[in-house]
Amino acid sequence: MSESNLLLELRNYLKTEVTFTKLEQTQAKEAVQNIRKSFHKFQHSTPFNFKQIYHQGSSYEGLKVIAADEFDLLIPLNLKSSDWKIKEPREKDLGNYFWIEKSEKSQNSNENDKTFDDLIEQERLIPEKVRKCMQSTVQKAVNGMTGMTINLRSSGPAITLKFNDKKLSIDIVPGLILNGRHFVAKSPRHFRDHKEYGKLWRESFSKKEKKRIKAMDKMNECRRDCLKILKTIREKRGESQLKLLSSYHLKTCMLHLANRTELSWEPDKLADRFKDLVQTLIDFLSESNIPHFHCRSMNLIINKNKYNKESLDHIVKWLENARREDEQIISVLLHEKKPQSIQDQVE
Repeated sequence: MSESNLLLELRNYLKTEVTFTKLEQTQAKEAVQNIRKSFHKFQHSTPFNFKQIYHQGSSYEGLKVIAADEFDLLIPLNLKSSDWKIKEPREKDLGNYFWIEKSEKSQNSNENDKTFDDLIEQERLIPEKVRKCMQSTVQKAVNGMTGMTINLRSSGPAITLKFNDKKLSIDIVPGLILNGRHFVAKSPRHFRDHKEYGKLWRESFSKKEKKRIKAMDKMNECRRDCLKILKTIREKRGESQLKLLSSYHLKTCMLHLANRTELSWEPDKLADRFKDLVQTLIDFLSESNIPHFHCRSMNLIINKNKYNKESLDHIVKWLENARREDEQIISVLLHEKKPQSIQDQVE
């Protein structure tokens, strides 16, 4: 089967499986904007800055697939940078996680701001306490909203607002901005049993990534199309295949691949670049290491309980078998058929 057929199949997959209507996207973003406006009015008696809400995630990067039904909003704490400092842990494998501590100046000041006293322990700002405070604050704000039915529930480090009529999910992520750097109230999961590591904040590069991705494909190129196809395949698979990985793992692979200046991304190169993206994922998984794009020393699949070698090897073999020929890519990845083994082909 010629590559032109793979190209046609990929383009058809984009139209039928990946994309959704602009009307659906517009209506969803309008609903999110209404939530933002409601939060703007709820600025008093809260440590959060509801007037400075940041859009983040795939819906605002042009990377959302299948349906416009998930959004992420980061709401920062109303901090003074001079009152806080960023402290790096000694352990090198913690990557982009840091402690946020009160500065010596703030500790010794007679005019100490008491706003965050309930959110700190031993002069450190505690992510879990900030998450709980955010949940309580958002609950009060939601109670004052009219004309919508919302179920509020905790979703790990974020809060999910579900609109029954529109089936929208909005994750409200508490964070902070310090010395121009963004942090979110998420601690490293692979060190969850260690109490001190539960006080760590994760540095977020969402703003940088959003800017980088929005700048992609200015010349009608195909980077985002490649990624959206792979993300859609992931959504349709079980954990023994791509679903074990997150969409962020796939986005990171694309950021690394897009950094290769020798590659051409014209629309008619979609098939070649899609195969390159799959191969990039295979290469990283084979090494049990997906390096963070902005923090190369950090391995995004370091959690060996979840990303054990046996599971990763299973995904690698499945992808290698599927990528071997164009017919296999179309049949296995796009049409979700069982991959044909090399032995089957010989027989």
